[in-house]
Amino acid sequence: MADINVIAVDDDADVLKAITLALQPQGIVIETLSDPAHLLARVPVGDVLLVDLNFSRGANSNQEGLRLIEDIRVKDRNVAIVVITAFGGMNVAVEAMKRGADDFISKPWSNPQLVHKVREASEISRARRGAAPAANPASVVPFLAESSALRAAHDSLRRIASTGLSVLILGETGVGKSRLAQEVFAPGRALTPFSAETPPHDSIIFIRELSDLSAEAQAQLVGLLNQRPRRVVSTSNRTREDLRQRVRADLLSRVAGVEVLVPPLRERPEDALLLLREALRAFENKHGRPARTLDESALVAARGASWPGAARAVLQAAERAVMLSSGASYTAEDFGLSAGAPAPTSTPIALVDVEAEAVRRALADNSYNVSHAAKQLGISRAALYRRMEKHGL
Repeated sequence: MADINVIAVDDDADVLKAITLALQPQGIVIETLSDPAHLLARVPVGDVLLVDLNFSRGANSNQEGLRLIEDIRVKDRNVAIVVITAFGGMNVAVEAMKRGADDFISKPWSNPQLVHKVREASEISRARRGAAPAANPASVVPFLAESSALRAAHDSLRRIASTGLSVLILGETGVGKSRLAQEVFAPGRALTPFSAETPPHDSIIFIRELSDLSAEAQAQLVGLLNQRPRRVVSTSNRTREDLRQRVRADLLSRVAGVEVLVPPLRERPEDALLLLREALRAFENKHGRPARTLDESALVAARGASWPGAARAVLQAAERAVMLSSGASYTAEDFGLSAGAPAPTSTPIALVDVEAEAVRRALADNSYNVSHAAKQLGISRAALYRRMEKHGL
């Protein structure tokens, strides 16, 4: 097998050293960078990017890393991105995957876990590079609606379409708001998003995310609507209350003639399962892989999954399973889902567990900067390394 090329970006030299020591003995080619600006200048490059989410001294908002993921995705749709998160940082991992990350690994990790994540990511990256551009819901599967909730939203939009009223489609990122707008208001052609630089001449003005319009763009749009009233079809992942804070009142009243809410995918398990099945067939054909059925563990896990990132998450999970599964059927593990586990039983708390948790918390509180964590615990760096080794951290 060809070498796996990995670039790791983290401002903590200790973290970069730990990554190098874990990957190099496995024959993985690893390059480390402490400044994300150096990475952006070279993208597209490599198979896998390991990316921290905070770089500036004292930063802990994760916004630097989230913006970096978006910037990388603009320049390279194929590279696999694995984000490095703090212990228990599931919410951050979810947000990163919404922005375009493929997977995440939490500090502290075990070396076998890190190697496994990197190998899986490289398989996905190489599959993408050897095929067509990255998949999206519109290109992989047709519009699918099995749940009564999504059918109701679709029917509402179809009724609105014949009236000429402006409509605001609300829903979380990835639920298919733009897809619905395309399906109902412009079948067979593309809806061109409005921009301040290129005012539209079509009868429909389409706004992909209403809250993203700058003050200048909002003023220009109000002027256009005053000159010649036109239908506006807009979408937003914000609540109505948030939109009131971000969008001028006279514009909001014009574009929100009718509001339609698209429920999240986690509330539509039948749609999630239908999309997953269709995506599997599409990716099996695309990559020349054998058709497989879903075993019971996969069916239960898919129905119960929260699917952060919605349709994107389903498609990523489907492509991952198609590329990595080797069994007769797809299992929950093939999709990166949990098949379910018994509830934990109550056990006495040992002192060793208390110490391990204290070390974990100190590392997490200090964004896994070993020096700062050691200072918080009142011990030396060497002592902290000994405790990390002791507890497998």
